[in-house]
Amino acid sequence: IGTSYKDEYIKSIIEKEVKLKKFDIKCYNNKNKLYTYLANLIFQNKIVGFFNGKMEFGDRALGNRSILADPRKAKIKDEINSAIKYRESFRPFAPIVIEEYASKFFDVDNGFTNQYMEKVVKVRDRFKHKVPAVVHFDGSCRVQTINKKREPILYKILLEFEKISGLPILLNTSFNLNGEPIVLSPEDAISTFYKSGLGQIVIEGHLIQK
Repeated sequence: IGTSYKDEYIKSIIEKEVKLKKFDIKCYNNKNKLYTYLANLIFQNKIVGFFNGKMEFGDRALGNRSILADPRKAKIKDEINSAIKYRESFRPFAPIVIEEYASKFFDVDNGFTNQYMEKVVKVRDRFKHKVPAVVHFDGSCRVQTINKKREPILYKILLEFEKISGLPILLNTSFNLNGEPIVLSPEDAISTFYKSGLGQIVIEGHLIQK
């Protein structure tokens, strides 16, 4: 429900801020190919800065100004904390899951929703070892559920990730550095990209890679 930016403005910022650095830039007119590509990047242990649509309003990153990663890799948490978020190693990360799969992986009833990531739930015992990057020491996590209608782009990325990993779950943390607010604008996203260990970011279908 927050601020969004038109594609013409985003293109002008990318041309001004990024092309001078000679980073690799690709615009996906076919967004489905982008979603498949992103899912494969994440599957290959890449960490992705994701900027899409209207900014979140509230305490949590809900997928529009997020850093996305593979929850299956325990060490990915340390990499994000040390090379991107620049914060203490014990700080946890949260998962996003396709809504209809929530009760399979988490100790919740069928039909459970947690759109704003405000509830903490337990991970089912048989899946704790499968998503170590998003499970707290007590077996809990602050999960966000997403659906096709409310978050169509994240939904498609998660579907693609599920095809190759078997898990409709991703690690999701806010797109910012420690001590800074969550990114608001394309300029903020690019600045964070410059100053962090992120290797790639997506701004409304524009993929930028170092």
